[in-house]
Amino acid sequence: MIDISLAHEKINYLSKSSTLLPHNSLSFSFHSIPIKFHSNNESFLNKLKEYLPSEWLIDDSKNSLIDCKNVYHFGLKDWNSSIEFDDEESSLTHQIEGHTIQRDFVAFKNENATLCSFDATLDDGAHNFFRWYLSPLLIQKNKLMIHSSAILAHDSKKAYLFFGPSGAGKTTISELASPRKILSDDMNVLHFEKGELLCSAGGVGGLYKPQVPIDKKYKIENIFWLIQDKHSSVAPSTKKEQFKYLLATCANLPLGSINKTMEDEIFSLTENILSHREIQKLHFPKETSIWSLIDPN
Repeated sequence: MIDISLAHEKINYLSKSSTLLPHNSLSFSFHSIPIKFHSNNESFLNKLKEYLPSEWLIDDSKNSLIDCKNVYHFGLKDWNSSIEFDDEESSLTHQIEGHTIQRDFVAFKNENATLCSFDATLDDGAHNFFRWYLSPLLIQKNKLMIHSSAILAHDSKKAYLFFGPSGAGKTTISELASPRKILSDDMNVLHFEKGELLCSAGGVGGLYKPQVPIDKKYKIENIFWLIQDKHSSVAPSTKKEQFKYLLATCANLPLGSINKTMEDEIFSLTENILSHREIQKLHFPKETSIWSLIDPN
């Protein structure tokens, strides 16, 4: 359960902090979403600039920023509650008084801008905020952020995707994949380019940092739904199962509370993805030998 008193403290903190908007900003395109990110912490902006691919950075003096989304960030420097900002058990996203609250961030979004507070580090708060913020915007770009592991084949020319609920083994399958490179063991982005289904690292969290640039795109060879077992095998899934697996894997998309247009876009995109690649069931033990079945040399 969410701590209601702490939630209200977060809301009040954001409200008080946002009376004075920050002067410093960084403009960039995150998976094709143009953002002008304002922060009262210049050090955090520099860290964000170093983290993003240089090709994603936008020079304000040379580019029109009319379509940029404005995000105003307020760090936790002045958080003086007796309770830690992230001191709550629930890791779910909640809506309270028009605010979005998760364990390590609070945000308020309107038509003109998004206000947010999280610790001014490139850690869980920042990653969870961007995951929540970007997921619905990516749908409008015909892209889908998914909770998954993505591993490159030995030749590093194609990627394998692994779905499953929490604890299914997405990070485990990544641990077993060496020497293959990891895109991400947490969030990845699916999209189409010239009729091909491609994948790139989400760049918003995970135990492993992407071992390839997050703007690099890869063709998808296979998609698997993970099932831990004593023996390894690959089995087909029904169309109904595949649709359920993919929807369950969509990141931060509360299907019951978004508008009909976006729901239609999500269903259309998932149908298109499944028409290009089936999702198979992968039964696997925690042994490196599983990769000889997935990606034989």
